[in-house]
Amino acid sequence: MASRRGVIICCGVTVAIIVILVVVAITLLFTVFKPKEPKVQPHPVILQRIEFELLPILKLNLTLLVSVTVKNPNYGSFKYDETKVLIYYRGTQIGEGPIDAGSISSHESEDFNTVIEITAEKMLGSKDFWQDLGGGHFNFTSESKVYGKATLFKLLKKHARGRTTCDITVYLTGRDPDSTCKTKMNI
Repeated sequence: MASRRGVIICCGVTVAIIVILVVVAITLLFTVFKPKEPKVQPHPVILQRIEFELLPILKLNLTLLVSVTVKNPNYGSFKYDETKVLIYYRGTQIGEGPIDAGSISSHESEDFNTVIEITAEKMLGSKDFWQDLGGGHFNFTSESKVYGKATLFKLLKKHARGRTTCDITVYLTGRDPDSTCKTKMNI
């Protein structure tokens, strides 16, 4: 009789400990270890090269360096798909730069850089080209969309998508471009 009572108490304590451990594990999975949005920090656009000649024929070539830093705040990795940074002039796409697919380890950051070439031929279709040329600056918009997945213990996976848009002003005098960027991430 006494040994049966001891077995029941031992089983009860074991079940209670297992229940407590499961509750703690689930609480940790959905609080501390819950996948979080990667932090995207755009950097000012850099004008790497400008070639401008008005005569004998119009020549305008720009090379822009667009870069962002992505920080993964998760306890698991963040894998992202290949994407492109697109450059628009007055609503028309005039350039693009690739960003290869990859992954960012737990609590790590990675810098993404892409170089985009822009020529006057791609911009001449706009009715505002000559007015902007006379004003000494061009306004561009860049856009990139990132799709990825945050993974924890190969068990908990959350899809993430993000969009970064930048308004960029490039001056023909060669002065550093002005850029203002906005980022929105959803997980």
